[in-house]
Amino acid sequence: MIVKDMLTPLSRDDASRAFLTAYQQLTGKPPTVAVLALLLAQSAFETGHWKSLHHFNFGNAKAGPNYPLITQFRCSEVDQNGVETFYDPPHPQCNFRAYETAAAGALDYLKVLQNRPHWWQGLHT
Repeated sequence: MIVKDMLTPLSRDDASRAFLTAYQQLTGKPPTVAVLALLLAQSAFETGHWKSLHHFNFGNAKAGPNYPLITQFRCSEVDQNGVETFYDPPHPQCNFRAYETAAAGALDYLKVLQNRPHWWQGLHT
């Protein structure tokens, strides 16, 4: 289902709580201070310090056509030749995952990292 795009800004403390809860839920233990710092730093970079957070999507993860909640907004992609192309809705390149809560967005962000072993390993080294 496509939902109307909406910014869901968070404070650093709110983002930190979301990641603490999600990490504990996913792994059964709290993240180390270093792991939490990396999660906050990368998500802050991706979302303009959580001010341009669309529907709690911490990593601006794209959504496939069958993803449960999708939001669409203008975006750009840079190809392997360094050429930037802009896309406007309803183009499929504008499909991003959407979440109802920060906790849900943080948990899915961590699952994306965990499903990419070199990313998950990098987070912990």
